[in-house]
Amino acid sequence: MGTDFERRLKHMKNSSLLILVAMLLLLSCASRTYHPQSPLVEIDGEKMLVGPVVFTDLLHYFPDWNTVFQQADVPDEIVQQIQAIDRSLTIRIFIGTWCGDSRDGVPPFMKILQQAKNVHLKIELIGVDRQKLDPDGLAIDYHIERVPTFIILENGSEIGRMVEFPKKTFAEDLLDLVAQSNDDE
Repeated sequence: MGTDFERRLKHMKNSSLLILVAMLLLLSCASRTYHPQSPLVEIDGEKMLVGPVVFTDLLHYFPDWNTVFQQADVPDEIVQQIQAIDRSLTIRIFIGTWCGDSRDGVPPFMKILQQAKNVHLKIELIGVDRQKLDPDGLAIDYHIERVPTFIILENGSEIGRMVEFPKKTFAEDLLDLVAQSNDDE
């Protein structure tokens, strides 16, 4: 009788362990489910992000942007120079998720900024439609005609902008712009 009871007890322990493992697997899969914050909209049959954009949502919705991000070169020297910026700046970037120039220019810039982890730099991404409009009217306020357009703000005032094509790279152009605005002071 003791052996039958022991077998049942062992079977119950194994079953309980199996159920516990299955529940943990389900929970771990559920926690990996992506929950975007930027709403994907469809305009004239084309899916895009319009208005404030969370960068990870951009990479999630548009795999070609993610590919550019993953393949982007991150020069240590540029990262160090970005880290050294000690002024509080807001970089407001107007993008078109439909725009190849935005796709080619913004992910490498963002990768460098993510590596630099400079707390003085605040990034705001704003998606626009093909007419260069966003729900909050910021593109109109900033006279956006081409994307990407990077507006560099200090204390709420524009100190410079980078439009569509960088002279070098957008990260290097930012460094030049910051250096130039330092010289102007």
